[in-house]
Amino acid sequence: MAITYLWHLWPGRHWPASAVEESSVLADIALRAGKPAKSYERGDVTALLNILRLGLSVDEALVHAPGLQFARLWAAASDLSARRAASVSAFDEIISDPTPAIVAEHAELSSLLMPVPTYRLVTAIRAYEEEPSDFTAERLEYMLRQVSAATAEMTNIAQLAEFQLQELTKRSGTADVSTEAVELGRSLYDPYDECIWGHQYYQPRRLTDLLPYRVSDLLGEQES
Repeated sequence: MAITYLWHLWPGRHWPASAVEESSVLADIALRAGKPAKSYERGDVTALLNILRLGLSVDEALVHAPGLQFARLWAAASDLSARRAASVSAFDEIISDPTPAIVAEHAELSSLLMPVPTYRLVTAIRAYEEEPSDFTAERLEYMLRQVSAATAEMTNIAQLAEFQLQELTKRSGTADVSTEAVELGRSLYDPYDECIWGHQYYQPRRLTDLLPYRVSDLLGEQES
């Protein structure tokens, strides 16, 4: 019997889409849609991310969710991708030009994906602004190095795990390999426990690697 976890809502292989697979799914959605809808619903985001997180093709998803609206899925994917890219760009702006003016312009947007690193950078920048000295300057430089290094390290860790998962996917078909792939996929994405994509210094690079709380923050959802 295949291993399943709480977020495995639909039958399937139960490990996340690779970057190539994600691109293929999004291209298929766009082809079926013809053009994106003018608006979408939260359920469209959830359906889209379920497909990607479970590693399903569009045809496989349709078996379990025949009512998918492709134009709305395309609109959701486009909007969420743009929001992710904008937040990544804001964080990168702070790293490359750590000044009070850049912080004022980009900190809020940066914090949607990288709240802890952004807070630490902003704190160091403001400390230097309020009291310029060798100490605060060195502290700022140290923080920039630390945040940059930690972010790069998590990207490397994620890329290695994703590569290993791609190799397992090529060999999937036996219970042992599939179980290993599910567990490796879980090390990348687990909404209920620590995981690589959920690390505070991991900067999401696409849609599949967005954890639910990051999606909520990008969409501006408020907790009830």
